[in-house]
Amino acid sequence: MNKQAVNVSLLQELVGDDQVVIDEILREFHAMLASIQNDLYEACKTGQCDRACALAHKLKSSARSVGALNLGAWCEQIEQAGRNGQTGVLHELLVGFEHELAAVESWLAHWLGID
Repeated sequence: MNKQAVNVSLLQELVGDDQVVIDEILREFHAMLASIQNDLYEACKTGQCDRACALAHKLKSSARSVGALNLGAWCEQIEQAGRNGQTGVLHELLVGFEHELAAVESWLAHWLGID
């Protein structure tokens, strides 16, 4: 498990120390990841720059708010490449994005007790 994948203390600064609230937010983020990741991957892979930009922007904001800062940084790069119409760069960014996404998903599964 990558301990750096999510810095939950950043989320705690936003919402407090109520574990039920934190878990609920992390569950919602986990569900959002499941719904966005395939669409974002497909948009990057097929050169849909506007769509990749919009999806990366949405995920970037959510990732940063829960403390998944590295994932947010990858999303920012994808967003910028999409905004600039750089389809080749979108393809290149997928490897790092997928690696960080896997780390965040592993961290969330451990935190939330999901198999």
